[in-house]
Amino acid sequence: MYRMGGEAAERGTGERGNERMTHRVAIVRGYAGRMSRVNAERAYLFRHALLRDAAYQLQLPRDRERLHALALEAIEALAGGPGDPPRGR
Repeated sequence: MYRMGGEAAERGTGERGNERMTHRVAIVRGYAGRMSRVNAERAYLFRHALLRDAAYQLQLPRDRERLHALALEAIEALAGGPGDPPRGR
């Protein structure tokens, strides 16, 4: 088994040191890539929620009411009719 000594071992130079460094760099790059994807997804979800809320608030109340009624009709059509009425608590 080849062992490096002295300064070369400390710096991680030599053939084995280069392999270890390459492996470490690959691990760090893989981790950084996963983290950047996670951060990008979180940023997208946050921006999407802000835009959704802003668009919702910009709708006129009468338009919002009409769109809610249309959504209810679509849900009832998919469900095969109106559901049971809500029960009191």
